[in-house]
Amino acid sequence: MPQQEVSLRDRTGQAHHQQAAASPGFANFLPPATIPVLPNCNTPATSTLPTTKTRKSPSIHCAEAHTQKQNLKEIPRPATPEAAVIEPTHDTTRSVSIATRLIFASLLPCLLLPPFLPVSSADDHARLIELQTDNTTYVGRLLKRSGDHVWLMDPLGSLFQLNVRQVSAFKVVADRFQPATPDEQIRSLQKELLDGYEVTSTQHYVVAAPIGNAQQFAKTLEQLYQEVYACCQNLGLSPQHPEMPLKAIIFFNEQHFQRCCRTDQMAWSADLTGYYSIRSNRISVLAASSPLTSTANDGNQISVRPQQPSHVSQMVQTTLIHEACHQIGFNSGIHSRISHGPKWLVEGLAMHLESDNVRRGKSGRLLSPADTANPERLHWFQTEYLPRQQPGDLARLITSDEHFARAPFDAYSLAWAFTWFLCSSESPELPRKLADFVRLTAKQPGPGAGSATQRLETFQRTLGDPDLLETQLLRFIDSLNLHVETQP
Repeated sequence: MPQQEVSLRDRTGQAHHQQAAASPGFANFLPPATIPVLPNCNTPATSTLPTTKTRKSPSIHCAEAHTQKQNLKEIPRPATPEAAVIEPTHDTTRSVSIATRLIFASLLPCLLLPPFLPVSSADDHARLIELQTDNTTYVGRLLKRSGDHVWLMDPLGSLFQLNVRQVSAFKVVADRFQPATPDEQIRSLQKELLDGYEVTSTQHYVVAAPIGNAQQFAKTLEQLYQEVYACCQNLGLSPQHPEMPLKAIIFFNEQHFQRCCRTDQMAWSADLTGYYSIRSNRISVLAASSPLTSTANDGNQISVRPQQPSHVSQMVQTTLIHEACHQIGFNSGIHSRISHGPKWLVEGLAMHLESDNVRRGKSGRLLSPADTANPERLHWFQTEYLPRQQPGDLARLITSDEHFARAPFDAYSLAWAFTWFLCSSESPELPRKLADFVRLTAKQPGPGAGSATQRLETFQRTLGDPDLLETQLLRFIDSLNLHVETQP
């Protein structure tokens, strides 16, 4: 879904190209090549990774990114359709023969690439490598390979999915991958942003915002991180601290936000208020001209108008919370930036964590399910979804993400309600099964959650019969006798 602006070269830039000796193996099959030094800007990978995004309605957090990619200073570059695999071009002027390319492509995954390395591993000794395609040079750590595809993460945390058949050269740059330091992350953002922004950092964040606002947003995000991390521990999800700072950009200018959307290949629209990008691993939020406030989070606002500053502030905070929950989940091992996982789970957990009571609890007493309900989601579930609910809706949500496109309001409310039900069970069995399911989906062998049959089998093996759980969910909500009234 959702990215800090990235540099496709290593933090030391040209020095790496000068110091790196050509790696043995396939480098010997290839003619000498001049490795271009790229500017400090994004370059599109061969496949666009999804993003989560927030709009000014409950039908938020969709997972598509397919607009033309530019950096924040409007450096144009071609866009690549989502999930597209670019086949190698056949240039008769190339000195590398087709046979050599085929041999290289078939053996590269077996002989050159290290085994899977978890994103959150802070002390692994993976090498810093360089992969060259026809048009681009990528420098980073090899995270995973699956079939003809590999995933490379650069020192700034950006993720690139490449088809190995496109890789024409490689070399080992350093024996150990070193993530960018907070200072290097700050300098990277400063180079990308236009005038009028400041960048600050906390223990877990690097935050850019209009001058005079960065500290405030950074403090809010750091507190949010601590709350979400502790809550995930309590849910048995075994989170891990990220190996590099998480990045966030707050915009008060809509044109600047649009420019960032193009950089992250996010389809901008007038109702888009924020998103998390898996590719660049950062969150971007449009805060308009309203400062962040400390008001309590009541869930995503269904209708928000810019001329209502107090509502905008609350919506901005809710957007920030939701997208930060995605970012934390994808960087703590709860979700995988490569396999993504089923959408109902990714969105359900984020919406569950939107509730202040879920994250913070209430001093001096245990929380009841009523305390942890998300009012906006519950309101939609009761007043809009239930009148048209059909048996088997939960199974359809589990086996396919298409429900989020066909009936997004219903899909999001059902995903939240089911996650809330699993987390709120008085019996420890369902929360334990949910934690097992989360860990299982984070270890998927490749992108996507599998076929409908595979998704159903995984769910049944871990959580149980979806039809039975659907019945239990409806009884659970009915037994609470909760009726939510939204504010006008």
